[in-house]
Amino acid sequence: MKTNRHACAIWIMAMIVLQLGVLPDLRATEPGPKKGNIALKSLTSITFNDDGILFIADPLAAHVYAIETHAVAQTFAENFNVKDIDEKLGALLGVQAKDIRIVDMAVNPKSKEIYLAVSRKGSPAQSVLVKTDAQGKLQTVDLTNVSFYETTLKNLPAPGAKLPQEWHSLALAVTDMAFVDGELLVAGLSGEEFSSRLRRFSFPFSEQSQSVQLEIFHTSHDVYETRSPIETFLPFTINGQKHILAGYGCSPVAKFSLQDIRSKNQLRGITVAELGGGNRPLDMIAYKKDGKDYVMIANSDRTMMRMSSEDLDKAK
Repeated sequence: MKTNRHACAIWIMAMIVLQLGVLPDLRATEPGPKKGNIALKSLTSITFNDDGILFIADPLAAHVYAIETHAVAQTFAENFNVKDIDEKLGALLGVQAKDIRIVDMAVNPKSKEIYLAVSRKGSPAQSVLVKTDAQGKLQTVDLTNVSFYETTLKNLPAPGAKLPQEWHSLALAVTDMAFVDGELLVAGLSGEEFSSRLRRFSFPFSEQSQSVQLEIFHTSHDVYETRSPIETFLPFTINGQKHILAGYGCSPVAKFSLQDIRSKNQLRGITVAELGGGNRPLDMIAYKKDGKDYVMIANSDRTMMRMSSEDLDKAK
């Protein structure tokens, strides 16, 4: 009878829940941010999503962080210029301008502040996050007691492992990042023989992530390249279809369909341009002029280059 009374009580409670329309939410809740300090071992790439979340890559620590910036909108002049920024960064970080390297740059979509990933030579060397406000004032971004999410990079080269090329290093585990349709795309080097890889992380981060192995035809070397990672990439729409344009060292530009990136484990891109042997594409941005779409490419050993989008769909 005790069992029957217990079952009856459960049945009555269930009927009350149904009558009141009160049902427990059995859906998995999204993980919330942590609160604490971030101590960077390296800093190779930064980017934002539309909500002002700042993503920073620390490949030497095998980590990617997402930081809540709590940005407040600022009004910037139409023509914004910080003169002698290398000297100002050197003064801020206590070294000469020649000991400063700006590794990456991103604009906070909420505040319009410009964030810089900066490498400072010295003993010890240091990776620093810096931002500039609407008046051009530079200040370091404090990473103590911040709200952040984090995820771990897996399948990286083991310490002391032989890397695919002499000039490869663990820092190339993350070469560039972009946030697209709720996912963080992370290009870089893996620890596998087929080592050029593009990783995908849903956000907020979970334990699960996906990735695709990438190869391209390298026009200067006349081979299919599988070991050199993307140096920089840009989400770009071609004929209404989402792609990424990817720049490689020495120095092809290739396109990959975002649909294929999300559905395949291994993918061959289509080479659309060659920017010159011995060169490295450093960054790419898209812009519109006179109703036409263009891509501007900054290079290590060439001048700035402009690419029209008109023929990107015709590449074989």
